[in-house]
Amino acid sequence: EQRTDHHQCGSCDPGFYLEEDKKCHGYAGNCEHGQALEQGQRTAHHQCGRCENGYYLDEGKRCLGYAGECEHGQSLEQEQRTDHHQCGRCDHGYYLDDKKCLGYAGSCEHGQDLKQKERTDHNQCSRCDHGYYLDD
Repeated sequence: EQRTDHHQCGSCDPGFYLEEDKKCHGYAGNCEHGQALEQGQRTAHHQCGRCENGYYLDEGKRCLGYAGECEHGQSLEQEQRTDHHQCGRCDHGYYLDDKKCLGYAGSCEHGQDLKQKERTDHNQCSRCDHGYYLDD
């Protein structure tokens, strides 16, 4: 196309886009939960280059918080997360292993298993068969 005014562009440098007025405008906006991408690396508005702790960079260069519930416990604080579905504390009968709540497992040989919510270790009994006794 031909120019119809002064200061019109045919193309733009990286980090800028051509508007209908045929002028180059920089991709703008801030990055929520992170640091904005350098101007020359942007291909859209509101792009991030780095994210705060507890957030990850998605394909669109936005910082999204690691999400998800903690099964059998309480979720880890957002800024401490490094992945989805991470736990900070576990319900009774469960223990924390690699930011997941796992149930104490096993069985009671010669007796009855202790209920899950009452367990504090593996292989615990609530009562014993005749001829056996509980050993703390």
